[in-house]
Amino acid sequence: ACCYYTGQGVAQDFAKAVGYLEFAAIQGHARGLCLLAYCYYLGNGVVQDYSKAAEYWELAAHQKHAQGSCDLAYCYYHGKGVAQDYYKVWNIGKLLQTRGTPKLSLSWLLATTLDKVWIEATARL
Repeated sequence: ACCYYTGQGVAQDFAKAVGYLEFAAIQGHARGLCLLAYCYYLGNGVVQDYSKAAEYWELAAHQKHAQGSCDLAYCYYHGKGVAQDYYKVWNIGKLLQTRGTPKLSLSWLLATTLDKVWIEATARL
């Protein structure tokens, strides 16, 4: 799937990449779910659909896929495919922290969301 997506060693073909990624997603492969979400987010090989992207990132996040979790948080932060919800962004960040997520992902998430997220999260406590 990645080779067709990037065109590495084969002619780039997003539709073929999506076919393989859908197969991987059906089997619950977290990385496949994450990559399929990117296809829907960017509209590569499929009609652009932020809701489907968020749905696939959520499935990847449930499997503790760090990048999928960060991308889902991004969707909640910007309201892309889901209702904007800073409290959910905050919770994803805290969950990533408890999982020992690589600092780069967690740092990016917290740095891009901290002010708005903190205000929203504390308002709900």
